[in-house]
Amino acid sequence: MKRTFLALLLALTALVHADESWLGLYLQGVKVGYATYASRDDSYKGKPALRSDSRTVMNAGLLGQAMSLRMESTSWTSVAGAPLAMRFATSSAGRTQILDARFDGPTITVEIDNSGAKSKKVLRVPDGGRVVDDPLPALLQRGVAGASSEFYVLDPTTVSLVKNTATFKGSEEALVKGVKVRAIRVDIVDPRATLRAFLTPKGDLVKMEGPMGIEMLPE
Repeated sequence: MKRTFLALLLALTALVHADESWLGLYLQGVKVGYATYASRDDSYKGKPALRSDSRTVMNAGLLGQAMSLRMESTSWTSVAGAPLAMRFATSSAGRTQILDARFDGPTITVEIDNSGAKSKKVLRVPDGGRVVDDPLPALLQRGVAGASSEFYVLDPTTVSLVKNTATFKGSEEALVKGVKVRAIRVDIVDPRATLRAFLTPKGDLVKMEGPMGIEMLPE
């Protein structure tokens, strides 16, 4: 349960894309943490790239057990949006895991440091598959209710590629702190759960919902 919850938090944070964002993290209506996201122009191996940095900090009780965790990630993508490299650092229960991933065509080389225990893993991207940092812009541009797109995300908790499907649901009302707000809904279907993103037409986040009463709200 804890690993699934951690993976969902990473998925929620990864979908919050803007120049700079601060969000409150709520569990069943109670604020339990926060997340930040920022992006800027950068370079990777001497070529222009977009750098994205995110941080999530949470202190909560899950199924009667106290849980405190901190997640930080940095990713570099090409001007065309292709992933170049990713770095994840996760700290929880006195343990820290750091992953460094390098993308090279059909393969991803991942170096893992789990509280000093180092290992290496090579992942192969499925034929015809694509690994994305943000699946939402293309769907918003398409703007056809029912349109969907399949993609893969790198899950640092299992060091594996997870297939997701994003489906454009069209205009819908979202309840934000008791107030109804008109927004565009996109569902992200992950094998572990379904996430619902409510966005403005420009792609800014209005609200993000996950299972077990998880919510992310701009602050």
